[in-house]
Amino acid sequence: MHGLDTHRLRQIYEPKLLTVLRGGYRAHDLRRDLVAGLTVAIVALPLAVSIFSSQIKDLFGLHMGAVPAEFFDRWRAYAEHAGTFTPTTVLLAAASLALNLAIRRWRPAWPGFLIAVIAAAVAAPAAARPSLASRMPRSC
Repeated sequence: MHGLDTHRLRQIYEPKLLTVLRGGYRAHDLRRDLVAGLTVAIVALPLAVSIFSSQIKDLFGLHMGAVPAEFFDRWRAYAEHAGTFTPTTVLLAAASLALNLAIRRWRPAWPGFLIAVIAAAVAAPAAARPSLASRMPRSC
């Protein structure tokens, strides 16, 4: 999602979130660095939502063609193809998330995300699921 669609989402989110997060205070009553941090977080929210929504096809293993570029068209396409999800892909994604959260809780110094990605890459062939790397073109 780029351009006008992102701008529309920012127009929707920013004023509402700033009103909620300021807790009834005026912006000049808050410390400048807090206001700057909140502003950065609110501006980044639509971008994070856009990135997340572009990964739904792979997260659920949906059998569909190209994902539409526009945000709302993308979610309509996901809804139309919701019945084509792959249970093993969803299970692998859930296991990766659980592993990452467990590592963050019991071994916070370890790179949980990296360990979860490596574990998923090892487990994907065992579950007979194509990984993103297996879909890359081969030079030979």
